[in-house]
Amino acid sequence: MDFTLTTEQESFRAHVQSTLQSVDRTEIRKSLLQTGIAHNAELNKALADAGLFQRAVPGAKRDPVLVHLLFSEMEKAGMPYEGIAVNLLVAGVLGATGSDMQRQRVAAPLLSGEKNICLGYSEPDAGSDLTRINTRSRRQGDDWVINGQKIWTTLAQDSEWMFTLTRSESGAGDAVAGAARRPMTMFVVPMSSTGLRVDPIQMMGGERVNAVFLDDVVVSDAWRVGDVDKAWAVMALALSLERGVLGNSQLAVALLADAVDWFANTATERGHRYLDDPSVREAVAAIAIENQVGALLGMRAAVDNDGPPGVAGSQVKVFVSERYARAARILQDLCGADALFGSDVPSAAAGGWVSHHVNHSPLTRIAGGTTEINRNNIAERLLGLPRVR
Repeated sequence: MDFTLTTEQESFRAHVQSTLQSVDRTEIRKSLLQTGIAHNAELNKALADAGLFQRAVPGAKRDPVLVHLLFSEMEKAGMPYEGIAVNLLVAGVLGATGSDMQRQRVAAPLLSGEKNICLGYSEPDAGSDLTRINTRSRRQGDDWVINGQKIWTTLAQDSEWMFTLTRSESGAGDAVAGAARRPMTMFVVPMSSTGLRVDPIQMMGGERVNAVFLDDVVVSDAWRVGDVDKAWAVMALALSLERGVLGNSQLAVALLADAVDWFANTATERGHRYLDDPSVREAVAAIAIENQVGALLGMRAAVDNDGPPGVAGSQVKVFVSERYARAARILQDLCGADALFGSDVPSAAAGGWVSHHVNHSPLTRIAGGTTEINRNNIAERLLGLPRVR
């Protein structure tokens, strides 16, 4: 494919860059490092006020390269984008499959930067394989009663709603690839609902995620997204956007920039700059090349309409997350003992960012579908290999 950007795409990218320069990036990154919360209200509002969310939200007859460029630039600037990614993902899904009420009351405030939404997919016994979820929804007149638990729910503590996948007790289920699946129905659940509780979980990389408990949570049928028992039609669209399209194609770019800056301004015990060491320069060049490959794979995934839905995103996810984890380890080795320290130690390499990325990078091989699940997706749906599970 031709990776040359059009005039409109270049203009959009420049607009994103100028908007990012207008916020206090140092303070935003410092807050991310200290709190582990992958969202910033100031950044969200600035991008929304600039009209960038409205232009980038995925949907029919929209330029998919714009959403790729939005998140690529945020990743390169080291900005927290996970909350924004979820907001745009759900806004795009509601634009395609939601009701008028859902588009007005949920999608509109997501795109204006006023509200957030979180994803209620994974459960303690159902992570990458969502066919195993046990959160149940039962029809009760014009309402639904939901019981269950969600886990690893990013930004649940600061969200207005949860985009919630449930097992519905009302029908025969979807037929996907000739195999019967258990019936599932999708909902937008208000986080203020009676019976809903959010408990924090601290991850090894310092990130805050959450466990969400739903105990006889009642929601109106108006909050149902898509048809009853047909959640897989909604999920197919959502997953195709999540993997490799809404971010996650430039994971190691900010890490490399911080490391190179430290290499250029730090001397070894012999008084030589780290960056003058040929082994350091070789590693930097290799990681930079892999970062560029990730960017091109991400752009291809954004516009790839030829293969099975979501497979191009799986390719991005596998390549970038694996290279990111390797790059973090290589740069930690090159920085030496200072890379073992976090941001609370003054001598920490790159202000503690190298240590942060070393701890954070393994999680990217799990979140959004494990590397193993994505490899199976590529093998079975793209290469036509037999199922092994």
